[in-house]
Amino acid sequence: MHWVIAAAFSIIFATLLGAFNAYILLDRQNSIRWTIFLPIYWLAWAASLITPGQIGDIATISTLLKKQKIDWHLSLGRSLLDKLISFIVMAALASIGLYLTSKNYLNIDISEKSILLMSISIGILIFLLRSKFNMYFSPKIDGARGLIGRTMKEAKLTLYQYPTKVIVNIILTIAKISLIGLSYWCIFRGLGADEISLFMTITLSSASSLVAYIPISFNGIGTVEASGLVLFSEIGLTTSNILAGFLALRLLVMLLAFLPSACLLLFWRYKVTY
Repeated sequence: MHWVIAAAFSIIFATLLGAFNAYILLDRQNSIRWTIFLPIYWLAWAASLITPGQIGDIATISTLLKKQKIDWHLSLGRSLLDKLISFIVMAALASIGLYLTSKNYLNIDISEKSILLMSISIGILIFLLRSKFNMYFSPKIDGARGLIGRTMKEAKLTLYQYPTKVIVNIILTIAKISLIGLSYWCIFRGLGADEISLFMTITLSSASSLVAYIPISFNGIGTVEASGLVLFSEIGLTTSNILAGFLALRLLVMLLAFLPSACLLLFWRYKVTY
């Protein structure tokens, strides 16, 4: 039971870090108080658990911040930047985990010239497509294309004008993802996996969580577990432990997300009614 409690606290602290991470980017000019933003973020977290990909939380945050007189493109642009940082950090950790678990099976010989040629080709392709993308999604036009353009412009402005906040966001994102990995480690330890490495758990949980970004199922339900089954079996965990651990953690996350969110909604409804 103590391992489940430890996992719950890891999830709570990770969520609080995630909320603060988003807050420092969204609240660029003291436009929203922390006491208002934290409940919004918690509701958005709950929404993300029942929507495909990462659509639910961004949509919820932007919708609720609109009621706080923050324009769509501002909240969307800053939230997307926060998501991009999380994705990059998670992908970096996942790459380490995938390399460590599969290096014995790899037999790839790529020369430095080939890598350089591939990098130059990708760079040229991005440069050629950038101008067309900027023209098609110009911030000056109306409609959805203009909104996308203004959203991307806001994300770039936040990145260039507030580098300190971005650096803090990156550092806290590493801590947040590590805490999420710690929750997996605690659950697996509670199931009797005493020899499991904390570092490998963090990297492999990041790799399996990346699947949730693909809008196939609600928050990656099923696909995350399937990828986790493949990855964690490489470090000696049994199928029963992996499935039990992922299921227990998903139920724990839902409880921690939905219970406070339900209380918040009831409180807001009572406040409006009376």
